[in-house]
Amino acid sequence: MEDPAAGYRGGFTGVQVKELLQAISLDFEAWTAGFGPLVMGQTARSQDVLEFVRVLRELDPVVTATCFRAIFQGIAGR
Repeated sequence: MEDPAAGYRGGFTGVQVKELLQAISLDFEAWTAGFGPLVMGQTARSQDVLEFVRVLRELDPVVTATCFRAIFQGIAGR
Protein backbone atom coordinates (compact mmCIF):
# COMPACT_ATOMS: atom_id res chain seq x y z
CA MET A 1 0.00 0.00 0.00
CA GLU A 2 1.23 3.48 -0.75
CA ASP A 3 3.04 5.06 2.18
CA PRO A 4 4.43 8.53 1.42
CA ALA A 5 5.77 8.87 4.99
CA ALA A 6 8.00 5.86 4.38
CA GLY A 7 8.95 7.09 0.93
CA TYR A 8 6.90 4.53 -1.01
CA ARG A 9 4.70 5.89 -3.77
CA GLY A 10 2.71 3.56 -5.96
CA GLY A 11 0.25 0.79 -5.53
CA PHE A 12 -3.04 1.46 -3.81
CA THR A 13 -3.85 4.21 -1.35
CA GLY A 14 -5.59 3.37 1.90
CA VAL A 15 -8.83 4.82 0.52
CA GLN A 16 -8.57 2.63 -2.60
CA VAL A 17 -8.02 -0.48 -0.48
CA LYS A 18 -11.05 0.40 1.64
CA GLU A 19 -13.16 0.93 -1.49
CA LEU A 20 -11.97 -2.38 -2.95
CA LEU A 21 -12.93 -4.27 0.20
CA GLN A 22 -16.32 -2.53 0.30
CA ALA A 23 -16.99 -3.41 -3.34
CA ILE A 24 -16.21 -7.07 -2.69
CA SER A 25 -18.51 -7.10 0.33
CA LEU A 26 -21.39 -5.06 -1.09
CA ASP A 27 -21.80 -6.60 -4.55
CA PHE A 28 -19.46 -9.48 -5.23
CA GLU A 29 -20.88 -10.24 -8.68
CA ALA A 30 -20.48 -6.64 -9.85
CA TRP A 31 -16.96 -6.56 -8.40
CA THR A 32 -15.96 -9.71 -10.32
CA ALA A 33 -17.41 -8.24 -13.51
CA GLY A 34 -15.11 -5.23 -13.20
CA PHE A 35 -12.08 -6.87 -11.60
CA GLY A 36 -11.81 -9.72 -14.11
CA PRO A 37 -11.31 -7.56 -17.21
CA LEU A 38 -9.03 -5.20 -15.27
CA VAL A 39 -6.70 -8.04 -14.27
CA MET A 40 -6.80 -9.80 -17.63
CA GLY A 41 -6.06 -6.65 -19.61
CA GLN A 42 -7.26 -5.37 -22.95
CA THR A 43 -5.28 -7.89 -24.97
CA ALA A 44 -7.00 -10.90 -23.39
CA ARG A 45 -9.49 -12.87 -25.43
CA SER A 46 -13.06 -12.27 -24.32
CA GLN A 47 -13.66 -15.97 -23.58
CA ASP A 48 -10.60 -15.98 -21.30
CA VAL A 49 -11.92 -12.96 -19.41
CA LEU A 50 -15.32 -14.61 -19.05
CA GLU A 51 -13.70 -17.79 -17.76
CA PHE A 52 -11.64 -15.84 -15.23
CA VAL A 53 -14.77 -14.00 -14.02
CA ARG A 54 -16.61 -17.34 -13.76
CA VAL A 55 -13.81 -18.77 -11.61
CA LEU A 56 -13.77 -15.65 -9.42
CA ARG A 57 -17.50 -16.07 -8.82
CA GLU A 58 -16.89 -19.57 -7.47
CA LEU A 59 -14.92 -18.04 -4.60
CA ASP A 60 -16.56 -17.26 -1.29
CA PRO A 61 -16.96 -13.45 -1.05
CA VAL A 62 -16.05 -13.43 2.67
CA VAL A 63 -12.89 -15.45 2.07
CA THR A 64 -11.98 -13.27 -0.92
CA ALA A 65 -12.37 -10.07 1.11
CA THR A 66 -10.33 -11.59 3.95
CA CYS A 67 -7.53 -12.55 1.55
CA PHE A 68 -7.45 -9.10 -0.05
CA ARG A 69 -7.44 -7.48 3.39
CA ALA A 70 -4.52 -9.68 4.46
CA ILE A 71 -2.60 -8.94 1.27
CA PHE A 72 -3.07 -5.19 1.18
CA GLN A 73 -3.12 -4.38 4.88
CA GLY A 74 -0.72 -7.12 5.99
CA ILE A 75 2.02 -5.86 3.71
CA ALA A 76 1.73 -2.42 5.25
CA GLY A 77 1.87 -3.91 8.75
CA ARG A 78 -1.63 -2.75 9.61
